[in-house]
Amino acid sequence: MSIRTVATVVMGVAFITGVMIAAVHWIPLDPCTLGTPVERYKETVDFLSTTMELVLGLCTGLLGLSAAVLVGIQGNLKVTNLSMFFILLSMIDIAASVLCAILWKFQISNLWFNGCYELVGTMRIQALYLMHFCFFLLGVLLLAIVVALVAFERLKETASGGTS
Repeated sequence: MSIRTVATVVMGVAFITGVMIAAVHWIPLDPCTLGTPVERYKETVDFLSTTMELVLGLCTGLLGLSAAVLVGIQGNLKVTNLSMFFILLSMIDIAASVLCAILWKFQISNLWFNGCYELVGTMRIQALYLMHFCFFLLGVLLLAIVVALVAFERLKETASGGTS
């Protein structure tokens, strides 16, 4: 796999990810009716926000770990070009997850500021949360593929009599 192919695929994935995130803002937002905060909306937002904080912490750690592997901080870890490719794709997905989480929090704070509590369940708000979750899962899946690739490579080395 050449550098040009990898760069083209990575840029393509990054572009498609950006288009998906931008498309959320084309979803119309329902009209707002001012009102007092209903307890169920506050509880829902608190729960989703707490979950998102946990996932954001995991995303930050995974991005740092992926960057450390790519930079080569761990010297005895041999990473193939295919593994590096999957790590790059994973980093894009996890970064997109973080971006969607931040955009979701901005949308929620805007709703709270304007007193539009009932709009928490609209498609525009929920799409950002769903995209955040899906990008995170995809990034973790890609990292699992990397782990499997490295494990198979080490098994192959061990079977052929090499050192691990």
